[in-house]
Amino acid sequence: MFRFLIGLVSGVAIGVAAASASQSQSGQDIRAELERVRSDLQQGNFDAIGAHLEERFKELQANLEERFAEVEEAAEEASEEAAAAEGAAEAADEAAEDAEVAAEEVVDAAEEAKEA
Repeated sequence: MFRFLIGLVSGVAIGVAAASASQSQSGQDIRAELERVRSDLQQGNFDAIGAHLEERFKELQANLEERFAEVEEAAEEASEEAAAAEGAAEAADEAAEDAEVAAEEVVDAAEEAKEA
């Protein structure tokens, strides 16, 4: 049972280290990060692993919050652009209706002039 827990913690630690390292670091940095985790596991230094995991989770959280903010901002901009495009489409429809009414009036005036 104890070995299972160590394996589980090791897997989580390696996964978190790899995920967070891959977010903003090069391949060499990832290898160094994984080596650090492996070394801590071999030495049984679980306090260091816990502190490292906590640090990485905070980095991931900050990174995710930043990305969510960027996505939210892009969505708001797209929504505003869509609303503007919808307003332009409505204005174009109104202009087309006005042009149609004006054309009908010209045709009516031409027919009246022709009859007179």
